[in-house]
Amino acid sequence: MTMRNVSGWRLLVAVTVTMLVLPGCNESKQEETSMETTTQISVSEWQALEKKRVVFGHQSVGYNIINGVMRLAERDGVKIDIHEQRTAPTGQGISHFFIGRNGDPMSKIRDFAAAIDAGAAQGRTSP
Repeated sequence: MTMRNVSGWRLLVAVTVTMLVLPGCNESKQEETSMETTTQISVSEWQALEKKRVVFGHQSVGYNIINGVMRLAERDGVKIDIHEQRTAPTGQGISHFFIGRNGDPMSKIRDFAAAIDAGAAQGRTSP
């Protein structure tokens, strides 16, 4: 794995962890949480993410993660293409879609695998 791949994944992990923690706060606490207190993302990390294609299957918390990525990108003046679609992306960015059933992890795995087999990740560019 190259250093460029590591920083791209580091960014994705940092954003995901941040977004998983925020929904656990109660509503009033969420309103008080400032985006300024989240992990700062470097320009090179944003640039690495801009060049990636991410296929993200999720349930409801996934929408919180996508919303968090959009808010962080907006805060930092970065344009990340985010599309809700199960089909192959036409370029870089994040393609996300609803999968499976809550309480049934195997349904999520089967549904995500079916989406990938149907072409949700086709057209992948080299890292």
